[in-house]
Amino acid sequence: MQAAEPRLLPWPAAASPDATARLRHLAAGALRTGRPLAIWREPASEHPRLLVSRSLEAAYTGLPPALDTQAPVGFAFFPFRDSDHNPALFLPADVQFDLARPEVVRVAPAARELVPNLTAWLSLPTPPELAWHYSAQPAPPATTETDYTQLVRTGVQAIEDKAVVKVVTSRVAHRPLPAGFDPLAAFGQLSRQYPRAFVSLVSVPGVGTWLGASPEVLAEVTADGHFHTMALAGTQPLVPGRAPRMPSGGRRRLRNKH
Repeated sequence: MQAAEPRLLPWPAAASPDATARLRHLAAGALRTGRPLAIWREPASEHPRLLVSRSLEAAYTGLPPALDTQAPVGFAFFPFRDSDHNPALFLPADVQFDLARPEVVRVAPAARELVPNLTAWLSLPTPPELAWHYSAQPAPPATTETDYTQLVRTGVQAIEDKAVVKVVTSRVAHRPLPAGFDPLAAFGQLSRQYPRAFVSLVSVPGVGTWLGASPEVLAEVTADGHFHTMALAGTQPLVPGRAPRMPSGGRRRLRNKH
């Protein structure tokens, strides 16, 4: 049996013709109705994309099987602190919007009941400020210089003991947001500042709002069926005929370009 095609909703004639304004408009509707959303821009792409899940219950923990052609379309999200109370999530793409094709909104067959509400979203004015989701979990404490120094020493020792081949250390820093901070405007700024990065803005009820730009490619499948991964943090390329520079106090994992 042939799979059902997504429903295409055209924008109302009175709606703003500006594609970026339409992206904000859809984000406002998702936030106003308490739905999870993800906005992202792929490396070297000019056009952000947006998805909205029909409900938090529609999102599920864990991920579809890798490379499964029958897996649902969606966005995988890993919180900074993965736990039973803050697990990894997969947000199904019940509503999709692509700035490369800004004249329509795509609604998945499983979310057809959203069509009346979505039609109303498109007709409402965009609020000047968006109410982004907050996390229900307390923020982790800021990392002190002493704690971070000890963490680095522990990582170096683990490498020298051959317990691990690679350690990426990180720290928590708290910074107040400036007055009138707009996550969506910051997303646009990151996209312009880092054109080769994967830029994302995710907002989920109870989980919070996350904004970032990553240079790493988690997984890539080429047209000829080859699967590639990349890990940039703490690595050096292994170049034939050139000895890699080893940092003092430890080793780095070497990454062959193939």
